[in-house]
Amino acid sequence: MEHEEIHLDFNFMMKEQLGDDSGLELEDINYLSEKIELIHSDLVAKRVAGELPFFDLPYQDTAPLKALAEDLTATFDNLLLIGIGGSALGPLAIHNALHSPFYNQIVQHDKRHPRMYFL
Repeated sequence: MEHEEIHLDFNFMMKEQLGDDSGLELEDINYLSEKIELIHSDLVAKRVAGELPFFDLPYQDTAPLKALAEDLTATFDNLLLIGIGGSALGPLAIHNALHSPFYNQIVQHDKRHPRMYFL
């Protein structure tokens, strides 16, 4: 498993940039940094113990999922994605970026190109 670093530039949330009424001081960041280190250590320990299997999803073989998708594609003319708490917004944004607002009305639909509905 590769480790990639995340670098955060928090300059524009500091009091020096925002003024005394807003923003953070370096002591605030240091305090949060200590808390974040503890949380990170806990997450790493839980991942090693197998308690957080979702962390390994990006590294798993996708062939079984693709095979399932291929089987299901031949079954449905319509696809309804129901989101709770905004979970449908990402797929909806991608669909809207790639397709006309009238996709369901103008596209010749078949088993490979189902009508899409988002709730």
